[in-house]
Amino acid sequence: MGVSVSCIVALRDEGGMAGPALAALLAQTQPAQDIVVILDGADAATAQAADAIRDPRIRVVERSRDGLSSAFNHGVELARGDWLTFQTGHDLRPAHALAALAAQGERADLVLAPVVREGETPAAEFAALDALLPEGGAIAAGDTAFARALGAAAALPLAPAGLMIRRETARGLRFPDGVCFGEVFLHLAALARAGRVALMPGAAALRPRHLYTARSEPMDGIAILSLALEALAGEPRLQHGAFRTGCVARLMRLLGACAARLGPVARREFLQVAGAVVAAAPPLWDALPEDGGGLCPPAAMARFLAMRHGGSAA
Repeated sequence: MGVSVSCIVALRDEGGMAGPALAALLAQTQPAQDIVVILDGADAATAQAADAIRDPRIRVVERSRDGLSSAFNHGVELARGDWLTFQTGHDLRPAHALAALAAQGERADLVLAPVVREGETPAAEFAALDALLPEGGAIAAGDTAFARALGAAAALPLAPAGLMIRRETARGLRFPDGVCFGEVFLHLAALARAGRVALMPGAAALRPRHLYTARSEPMDGIAILSLALEALAGEPRLQHGAFRTGCVARLMRLLGACAARLGPVARREFLQVAGAVVAAAPPLWDALPEDGGGLCPPAAMARFLAMRHGGSAA
């Protein structure tokens, strides 16, 4: 493998799924040199599955339960590789996945890839980004299509296992502690600084179920929304309208997924709070194309702009 890769695996309650996930990492055609397994207050079955796999490349660290984002951050602190990848015990890597990520890492600072449910195909947003990239699947700041590609990359429904970032690029970035969906913020924040971005061909991991599962998660979507709207507004790259538009697409997709898990009354309250957060965001978020500019679904953009002006997000 031409690049030194650390894979950070956060485990909690995956039980018997954790063993196959770790075995798949060890069976890669070009395995990671460093696998950091964080047992985030893991249950007995998950801890047993991790302990059953003995390999010098795997380091298992136990800690009290503090959440997925915090577990990933702790793994970053312990990782030794020049490149960082992330996953949970629900992610099963195809045998070629790390080799394909590493190959793209030779020409980029940030590599993105779909994570799909078994039997499904990648979301349409990945094909849209691929159509904007030159042959080889990587694009650099200064290239003619970079701004547009950046917006398309921001709109991707990216899961943690679909992200590989150069350690130097990630310096100073963190998954937001204490909340779920930290990968949404890290994804957008990394795009705001990466000089070269690449798309991996094929899926980086397979998942047996939907990404958003825990009942305590929906309100965390608002925390990520607030953090992203404030933090990204200070990034020079947000001056690109395409990047702003792609960020809105990703954040509205997150809000939609969170709201869909709530009952009617809770959903109405959730959207009211989300609307207040969007309305209070910095003025830069006013300059957006009403039709979504081909990067954000028009209905999602209409909801965002309605929230900007104090309207309903429903």
